[in-house]
Amino acid sequence: MQKGDRLGIVPTSFDFEASDDVFVESYNSDTGVVELSSPLQFYHWGAPESTADKYEGLDVRGEVLVLTRNIRIYGEDVEAWGAQFVTSDTVEIYGADITVRQGQTILDSVEFYNCSQIDTFKAALRFEGAVGKFSKVTNSAIHNGLSWGVNIKSSANIFMQDNIIFSFKPIGLSVSAASNITLDGNMVANIYERIIDALGSTADARAGYALCSYWYNEGETCTDLHVTNNIAAGVSYAGFITYGHDCGDYSGDNFKDNIAHSVAGFKGGMGAYIFPDPTKLYHEEKCFEGSRFTAYKCAL
Repeated sequence: MQKGDRLGIVPTSFDFEASDDVFVESYNSDTGVVELSSPLQFYHWGAPESTADKYEGLDVRGEVLVLTRNIRIYGEDVEAWGAQFVTSDTVEIYGADITVRQGQTILDSVEFYNCSQIDTFKAALRFEGAVGKFSKVTNSAIHNGLSWGVNIKSSANIFMQDNIIFSFKPIGLSVSAASNITLDGNMVANIYERIIDALGSTADARAGYALCSYWYNEGETCTDLHVTNNIAAGVSYAGFITYGHDCGDYSGDNFKDNIAHSVAGFKGGMGAYIFPDPTKLYHEEKCFEGSRFTAYKCAL
């Protein structure tokens, strides 16, 4: 760490909006003391050692996130159009010639700033229709965007580990209609409500991790999804939203050791929201009247 580095400090309270975004003025590597260029706006609790022994395994210290990397992708804010990093497969046709191109992304220790397009699904980092090759994103910081952080849609074979996704709205990381996706040790924080229209007619679905849950089209499935050791903090509504398995149909350790804290607090937030697998709602008794599932086809 050095002068000018950017830090994200997550909440340690019920107030999910109590994140701080600050810059380093100086850092002493011997003592670990950091001097900031401006005062913190919120209280954050810390300690030199874990509190796990005192609180039945729970460490209540707040996370401090280093957002700066040497390799930087910065978007230019022109009419709320931030940069977008897109990976996809394409088919190009020129007369009788057909060329298939398969997208692949390998990133390590890269910083994304001011990316994603406001009020759209066009996230800072996007995988759309990328199924042919393996992609890997590790140790990177994706922060301070105008809309979603990461969107993995209709894609496969993607590995994301030890990344920071900080300060987006209203979704941190979304996965839909995807296969062979591994999310391990990632941090999603400071995910808040977008600015909606003055009449309030727009109702946002929002979460830290929206896993196969934001939308559903008949015939689409999510398979081979592994979500382990991830953290959601300072987010609106839910840390994790995903579907569960049938009773007695435990399929392994695909979702485990994930943590959510400081989620919307008194405003009705929850650490995780687990709903029935929409691809298996084939009986009338499982079509919940008045809920989102009435939009799905329920065979009698």
